[in-house]
Amino acid sequence: MSFTGKRFIKKTACAVLLPLVLACSTDEFEGVRPDERLGATLESYEQLLSGAQHGWKAHLYPAGGGGYGFLFRFNDQNRVTMLADISTETGSSAKESSYRLKAALLPSLYFDTYSYIHLLADPDPSVNGGEPGWGRYSDFEFAFVSVSPDTIRLKGNLSGSRLELIRADAGEAAAYAGGNLNTIRQQVADFLQGSRFSYLEDAAGTVFSTALNLDTKTLSLVYDSAGSITTKTVGLAFSGHNELVLSDTLRLGRLLVDRLRINSQSEELEAVWGQQSYPFWQSDRPLFPLIQLWGIQYESIRVPMEVAEQGNGTEFDTRRAAFLQQARAMLAPGTTFPEMRLTVDRSDELLFVNQIIRQGSSNFQANFVFSYTLDDDRFVLRYEGPADGNATLIEGAYVPVLEGFLYGGMRFDYDLQTDNLRAWGESSGLPGFKFVGTLQ
Repeated sequence: MSFTGKRFIKKTACAVLLPLVLACSTDEFEGVRPDERLGATLESYEQLLSGAQHGWKAHLYPAGGGGYGFLFRFNDQNRVTMLADISTETGSSAKESSYRLKAALLPSLYFDTYSYIHLLADPDPSVNGGEPGWGRYSDFEFAFVSVSPDTIRLKGNLSGSRLELIRADAGEAAAYAGGNLNTIRQQVADFLQGSRFSYLEDAAGTVFSTALNLDTKTLSLVYDSAGSITTKTVGLAFSGHNELVLSDTLRLGRLLVDRLRINSQSEELEAVWGQQSYPFWQSDRPLFPLIQLWGIQYESIRVPMEVAEQGNGTEFDTRRAAFLQQARAMLAPGTTFPEMRLTVDRSDELLFVNQIIRQGSSNFQANFVFSYTLDDDRFVLRYEGPADGNATLIEGAYVPVLEGFLYGGMRFDYDLQTDNLRAWGESSGLPGFKFVGTLQ
């Protein structure tokens, strides 16, 4: 990617001093000085934050997408404790750090020592899987946008993340302290485990295929709009007893939704707007072809490489075994190769084959790139080469697998042989080169 800079010319105006005598008043200014007014504002904000007996539910929506739920408890000594739905650890073990209010361009809230909220902005990809140098394009310094006794809205000073604080009640605070963020995560995971092709339906009968991703903390809806496949993706943050609050209200056809909720009686997931709720229906068949949704609703096909997956072809397994034998001989003893991840970039017409390499507790990626053209339902591929140093290192060992993609084009579709959400890829010109993996 290249950036084109713009040259700005600074024009300097010369000031001319004229012998003009101005009359000055010696009266004292009787209003409130701006710095005093700002100081009073910051003091009132601090009192509001620390005065919430049960803390604040928080919904953070990074500029990079997704959503994250927190519980903040501020005190009047510039200390804050927090829980977060980032991981099971952050959802069960409260962390204390410091905060301060500062008069920047706008009155701002700074989380000024490392805490859970910093994980989302950590520039090291190994910390939380973000982009190098940027993390998930989140913030830990926020300007106040609007303030009321029960709701505070802020905006990130660097990346423009949105943060909403809502005063918690005693029951909600107790639920957070009891690990409810992790409970919500598990309930959603259980729903997804038994849900391959879920959808919502509005009052007009329009069907919206849904995909809820706990890794990216997003909800995607896909629907047919005047013969064209359209998708809408929003972030979601776990909140309160049983809610997932959306980053933006969904207004699609006659469907209006601002949160998801786990029904306390049926324990089923439902979409909600005010008193109106929409159940998540289940279909035993996909609503749209995979080729239309891959790279939109579904991110990747993840193919196990250390074991022969049910449904694999003999040619693929032979080439997979050849790769494993050569790669194990090249790298340190104990190195494993758990899965191959296939993703597509539809705008640039690229297919990425990402081989995961595990050494101890560390995972490494080796990315290989193919360009493609679509011939009806076939991906006709051309190998472009390794995309990183790890791929360059193992390319020779990976050749048997890479070559399998180049025989007459590849077809991809859902695997309906099990109850899990899976997909397969198969060569149209190399018999037996077929693999099966989970669809995420």
